[in-house]
Amino acid sequence: MAETGELTVIGQGTVLRGELQAAGPVRVLGTLEGQVSCTSELHIGPSAQVSASVEAETVVVEGRVQGDILARQRLQLGPKANVQGDITSGALTVAEGATFVGRVAVGGEAVSGFRKPTSETKPRTAKTPATEPKPEATTADWLGQQAKTPSWVKAAAGTDA
Repeated sequence: MAETGELTVIGQGTVLRGELQAAGPVRVLGTLEGQVSCTSELHIGPSAQVSASVEAETVVVEGRVQGDILARQRLQLGPKANVQGDITSGALTVAEGATFVGRVAVGGEAVSGFRKPTSETKPRTAKTPATEPKPEATTADWLGQQAKTPSWVKAAAGTDA
């Protein structure tokens, strides 16, 4: 952890709901719901459950995060990290085994161009006209001939054909 300010710890078994603003490093071992803003390092431990928008200079995730993350300097996802939300970070490190579902923007331009969503911001939704046919998924080999669909693809699509 960085050595700026005093360490704030949300202990295992503790549930915090609301807005947390910290001038120093924060370590979350319990449950945090709402919003967290930290001017230093935010460390989300392996037992932590975070359902919040997260903003800090450096973020280390070893547990679960459901919400958007802004790490101005660096974001590190450990091997058991599970993140569901959009990531904006100066640098990103993802360990093998980490899970991430969302969009990612990495680099100085991503962080400097970041603007917080407002209540007036509407989420983007993809609209497909009802008359437009959905494309069929096909598997072809390099000669252009129809190839056998692997069993793992059939399982993922929920078909037995």
